[in-house]
Amino acid sequence: MTTEACRDWRGDLGLEAIGALEEPARTALLAHLDGCSDCRAARAELSTAAAALDLADVSRIGEGEPPSPPNELADRILGRLQWERTVRRHRRRRAIAAAVVGVAAAVLVAVMLFGGASGGGEHGTIVALRAVDRGVHAQAVLFHDPSGTRVRLKVDGLKVDGDWYWLWVTGANGKRIPAGTFAASRAREDVTMTAALPLARTRRVWITDAQDRVVLDGYLRPT
Repeated sequence: MTTEACRDWRGDLGLEAIGALEEPARTALLAHLDGCSDCRAARAELSTAAAALDLADVSRIGEGEPPSPPNELADRILGRLQWERTVRRHRRRRAIAAAVVGVAAAVLVAVMLFGGASGGGEHGTIVALRAVDRGVHAQAVLFHDPSGTRVRLKVDGLKVDGDWYWLWVTGANGKRIPAGTFAASRAREDVTMTAALPLARTRRVWITDAQDRVVLDGYLRPT
């Protein structure tokens, strides 16, 4: 079945059949033909018709000068080809614009989920947390605090049965320092807790469940 996109190639197919399609339009057409059997069939038919033109005996058409097409026919054909190419370019531009909008929407969703690390213009240290279980997404943002390190945790996808989870930070000595606990719920978690370990000495942020199993884990990049 000929699609709307295939109709955009009709003019180029005709030019290619008579050997009049120039680059880079011919390269683009050949790329389309590789994946479109309908257009390949149309090209074969047009090529057959073009080859038959060479076999025509003009002398048998009639007396006198052979008939010639109207003067405006060439302009009409070229105008039609130009119009089809313009329509094809516009459609491609719309497709690109739609793709850009899709990417922008994805970025906006990410910003809504994990953006805005803190309020008041603070700049925190962002740590991406690796989840052990599929479907869990989390991020921690660490801030210097007079009592140690303040951790803002954003997590989505944890179990929704009300289980409790523990947030820990660890220094270079491997000793884990508790920052607090929170219970999973159906809502996206956004909690802030504080650990008695200076931010400059913090190397790891991680979360365990009620069975002390590590469910989220992340490491700070060395400074």
